[in-house]
Amino acid sequence: MKRILLSKGWRVRRPGGAPEEVDLPHDGSVSLPRDPKAPGAADTGYFSSTDLSYTRWIRLGADVRHAVLDLDGAYCCAEVWLNADKVSFHPHGYAPWLVDLSAGIHPGRADRIRVDTSGIQPSTRWYSGSGLYRDVFLWVGGEVRIEPRATFVATPKVSAERALVQVATRVAMDGIRPASLRATVLDPAGAEVARAEAGLASTGDADGIGGADAALALEVERPDLWDIGHGALYALRLEVVGGDGAVLDEETTRFGIRTMTFDAAHGFRLNGRPEKLRGGCIHHDNGVLGAAAFPAAERRKARLLREAGFTAIRTAHNPPSLALLEACDELGIVLMDEAFDMWTIAKRPLDYHLWFADWWARDVGAMVLRDRNHACVASYSIGNEIPERDGRSDGAAWASRLAAECRRLDPTRPVTSALCGLWDWPKPDADDPEDAKDAAFPLWRLPEKELDAEHFAARTAPVAAALDFAGYNYMPGRYAADRARFPGRAVWGSETFARDFFDSWKATLENPNVCGDFVWTAFDYLGEAGIGRGAWHPAGEALEMPQDYPWRAAWDADLDLTGVRRPQSFLR
Repeated sequence: MKRILLSKGWRVRRPGGAPEEVDLPHDGSVSLPRDPKAPGAADTGYFSSTDLSYTRWIRLGADVRHAVLDLDGAYCCAEVWLNADKVSFHPHGYAPWLVDLSAGIHPGRADRIRVDTSGIQPSTRWYSGSGLYRDVFLWVGGEVRIEPRATFVATPKVSAERALVQVATRVAMDGIRPASLRATVLDPAGAEVARAEAGLASTGDADGIGGADAALALEVERPDLWDIGHGALYALRLEVVGGDGAVLDEETTRFGIRTMTFDAAHGFRLNGRPEKLRGGCIHHDNGVLGAAAFPAAERRKARLLREAGFTAIRTAHNPPSLALLEACDELGIVLMDEAFDMWTIAKRPLDYHLWFADWWARDVGAMVLRDRNHACVASYSIGNEIPERDGRSDGAAWASRLAAECRRLDPTRPVTSALCGLWDWPKPDADDPEDAKDAAFPLWRLPEKELDAEHFAARTAPVAAALDFAGYNYMPGRYAADRARFPGRAVWGSETFARDFFDSWKATLENPNVCGDFVWTAFDYLGEAGIGRGAWHPAGEALEMPQDYPWRAAWDADLDLTGVRRPQSFLR
């Protein structure tokens, strides 16, 4: 199918307002007056959110039989309407999703698309923005087509002499029976370096609608390996060929030739080379642009981080924009792709926990299927500081389900999750005689010096068992002890304090099972207002806390909101 950028020429209406002409990406919150009584308070930087309604007309050619709307992100609880029909609803504010418009379009005539987004708050722990803040695309095709995200490219065997490129896809067809699928690999300079062709054995139902799965293997001689700082990207061109030799459909997918592995003996290896990742966490906004993910802004952010010495990015705590993925591919930056900030237990009253049980599989699928061909993506994180990380509320079962779904859709990348200390586990009440004898809290009877380490290890072990390796937030002191306690567990510092950088990096270097370190944060962001501000308590102890209005940014990063490096970045 052909992908068309659909980000120009929209009209947006605010509640009670007149329509405005806008191009996407568009953030409807960043230009609103801030309010010390905003529902999100310090979490959202005292910005207000708003409901928004976007409309656009499309006119498709008479030969179009299938049309799929591709929304890279909308905050949040978005509804899609085609003419008078509601055709889709999507609660996740960051996961991409596809909407099949085929049944309702009128080829050769005009059709009206409307996307309504909700500004419900408090629904997030940081600045979310509002509306269609990422690009929107339209996929169009005919009776024979390779549908969006059907193609998977992997490079399981790589050496300096040759690389094996494995391709799997599915060709959909309405009655017509194509003869073969042709694959061509082009090197970073655009020269053809490999070609293969396979026949298509189709299946169909009584209506003549069916498809064919296809798998091909190609060899590339003397591959140009994708590496940190070297974003060498190949292109895979697939062509569906008819019995008469005519090309019925085609698509091009960019990919990198490289290997990435994580294990307790060697940590992280890229193309067989041990590498301690120098990482940073980032949120999704772009400072004064708000949440609008303009490709130039996303690329600038990635470039500035790379120039500051970062080799890896963690997208906290949600799937990134397509534009950021493409920038990391091109600049040679390793990326940790994260899905959720919560599962079934809320962190804020109106957050995604309300929809998680019904939607998690669809949103994990959307993230993995969109991102699995991107060379930069090293792993999938199924959650950040999830309350269920200690096994409560079926936490171990949820971790297994999420991890299994990631592996089903992409068996080539490991699954992780960011674990933190058990700051929310209820301690028994010393004044309550029932608590004092309650056998449900046996670990609290351990000596004080052993309590924290043993409690964390025991409570998180079932969840960690579902992972390929574990993320540790603010726990570099556990690296050595847990290396002995769990000798098969690889870890990385999925969040570390900038103020503790010397100690956390020293622990990273000294423990071979530790794959890298990700500072909180690499690039400053809106919301969590003032958590990085240092202040002195009268008793003399340093405090960090969210700040009152008019604070708007976290102020805890190596680079400030405008991209200027702060002293901690030069120390790093």
